[in-house]
Amino acid sequence: MRLLFRFLSLLVVIVFASSCGKKNNDALILGTSLSDLITLDPAEIFEGSGMEYTDNTYNTLVSCDVQNPEKIYGEVAESWTVSEDGKTLTFKIRPGIQFASGNLLTAHDVAFSLQRVVILGKQPASILSQFGFNGENVKEKIRALDDSTLVFEMADVYAETFILYCLTANAGAIVDQKEVMKHEADGDLGNLWLKTNHAGSGAFKLKTWKPNEILILDAHKAYFKGAPKTNQLIFQNIPDVSSGILMLEEGDIDVLKKLELRKEQIEKLKDRVTVEKISQGFTRYLLLNQKNEYLRLPEVQEAIRHLIDYKGIVDNIFKGEAFVHQTFIPQGFFACLSENPYDYNVEKAKALLEKVGLKNKLSFTLETTNPELGQALQASFAKGGIKLEISRGDDKQVLTRIRERKYEIGLSVWIPDYFDPHTNASTFASNPDNSDTSKSKTVAWRSSWDIPDLTKITEMAMKEGNLEKRREMYHELQRKLLVSPIINILQHDRLVLVRKNVQGIIFGKDSNKVFYDKAYKG
Repeated sequence: MRLLFRFLSLLVVIVFASSCGKKNNDALILGTSLSDLITLDPAEIFEGSGMEYTDNTYNTLVSCDVQNPEKIYGEVAESWTVSEDGKTLTFKIRPGIQFASGNLLTAHDVAFSLQRVVILGKQPASILSQFGFNGENVKEKIRALDDSTLVFEMADVYAETFILYCLTANAGAIVDQKEVMKHEADGDLGNLWLKTNHAGSGAFKLKTWKPNEILILDAHKAYFKGAPKTNQLIFQNIPDVSSGILMLEEGDIDVLKKLELRKEQIEKLKDRVTVEKISQGFTRYLLLNQKNEYLRLPEVQEAIRHLIDYKGIVDNIFKGEAFVHQTFIPQGFFACLSENPYDYNVEKAKALLEKVGLKNKLSFTLETTNPELGQALQASFAKGGIKLEISRGDDKQVLTRIRERKYEIGLSVWIPDYFDPHTNASTFASNPDNSDTSKSKTVAWRSSWDIPDLTKITEMAMKEGNLEKRREMYHELQRKLLVSPIINILQHDRLVLVRKNVQGIIFGKDSNKVFYDKAYKG
């Protein structure tokens, strides 16, 4: 069966590459999982594969160094200024940028693209709507003065870095207004057409997409940063890691990524591949529901922190693809605080529980989608005298119970939406309304943790213009959450295997930030 899958996968690649008139030497073939690629419209993409597609086929006003995200620079924007009251950014658009259609990119395209995200109201709209934009005011607030000038007028003052980081997200991707509106249907701003088509100015342009099978991108020769070094990218869906390893070994693919690779699986390939380790920016954490009278006790919270075998989980469950990380801002992000004060200490946990008269008296139910991790926690908790029952479910079932606050202890993950620390602070350290009917269902809300003081600091940090003061505010928030009902356990890495004759792929601090315009086969 594995050989049959490999044959069929290779056949698909050969047929498509041949039909496009390309030799394999001119194409970079990437074995990956495409199961989360469900739309090609940047205004509704909110999944990893789609974000990687957007980064390689579209441009944004500004970008950041993917290996050092603190460095922000203009991409489509040649420059920008901030008004005296801090509420308006004015961008000057770089001249001469061509879309794949041949149309020139102007400030009118930028305004249309950002307006479109807000008006369509898909998931990425939340990144822009937090600046006070809505379907009624966005055309007035985000507007082109002429072909080269864009005005971005907000309802309040925000930290400049926060605004710019948000504009680096796929919600900031600039689409070709003329091309998109040629395909508008029933006022959808071209959404139906763009779900399966392309209207960008990036390094590559869409050739073919067959969902769950293959995605082919051709080089955009008129790309304003210079034509890509490879003529074609072929993303081949490979849901089975063993087949992927075999195809890489035989040279049928050049890169293997986004699959659960283990160190022992790649040992035999060590002479033929380079192993890249990429931080994914997403973390795993425990939530202790504060509606439970025992989980509200600081001693119980601290005891639980000492009953997690952090190193054992990283070494034995996520072999090579995670590291201990106990703060809520991921490593690689601005203002990350890499402090891990807790270790696995059964005796200390027992002493804390005995102090409040709860030695060997506690029993909780754990909601999880990961049975192996759940069993590891069950075993380590038992050594400290806490009985843990496991309630297993799929992603939707577990997330629904946590979102409805109908659980005791929940095991979950969080994936940032953009590089600014506010993307995590706004959910881990903010809870504007702790009522059951709240519309703001942050992670803190999900744990029923009422934190008006931290919520205020989070809002202030989002608006703080002094970079060092802003950094210190996020450090303060992270330290405060080290004593809380939200327990961060680890941050994930992703192993990527690249054949040694492949050069120039740029891997960022986030696993979806991978750029191929400089990549080639040596």
